[in-house]
Amino acid sequence: MKEQQIESNKQIVEKLAEVKKQLSEKQSQTQQSLQLDEFNAFKAELSQSLSDLQLKISKLAAKAGLVSSATGVDYSLLDNLLAAENWQKADEETRLLMWKISNRGALGSRFLDDGDIKKFPWQDIHIINQLWVEYSRGHFGFSVQKQIWQTVEVPSHRNFEAEKSLSRRVGWRVNDDWLSYSEFTFNLNAAKGHLPSTLHLLGRESGRVEHRMKLFFSHRTDL
Repeated sequence: MKEQQIESNKQIVEKLAEVKKQLSEKQSQTQQSLQLDEFNAFKAELSQSLSDLQLKISKLAAKAGLVSSATGVDYSLLDNLLAAENWQKADEETRLLMWKISNRGALGSRFLDDGDIKKFPWQDIHIINQLWVEYSRGHFGFSVQKQIWQTVEVPSHRNFEAEKSLSRRVGWRVNDDWLSYSEFTFNLNAAKGHLPSTLHLLGRESGRVEHRMKLFFSHRTDL
């Protein structure tokens, strides 16, 4: 009887040990599961943080691309106006900024002369042109105007025939008369190269504007 009791107690102890072992294994599995959940949660949080950081970096890079390294001029407003296809306001902003860079802000001197054209920072003209070309899908821009000017065929380059022909093709000159600013077309139905209004940027004065136009397209190799 005593031996049976001892055997019974032994079995109970073994059973308890087995149960304890199972509980220990279960606890270990639970801890591992919790650790995995915590790791996955941390991984998801880290991934979101990296995504947010990349977005901020992209925005900063885009912003940096709109600020001239030469003059410090911020072209964000021009970017916004062109993105909204507000062509007239964008054209006005373009002329005002280019006049400002060339110290031509005063009334009566709002045009770029020979010296201004030659020394205008290439960084700025590059930003302006790229924005116009991008948002108009290649319909507007200084480089678009230059491409048209380069393809003009005239019997003689005397009397600025090429510049006058360009002006007729892009809609700046009608019946041998220069268009006033109010006569410009500020939408995509305008002739290719109609904007920016280089005619008024350079000063609408017969003889001089043709000369400046020629200088602008021939000298600016960065377009």
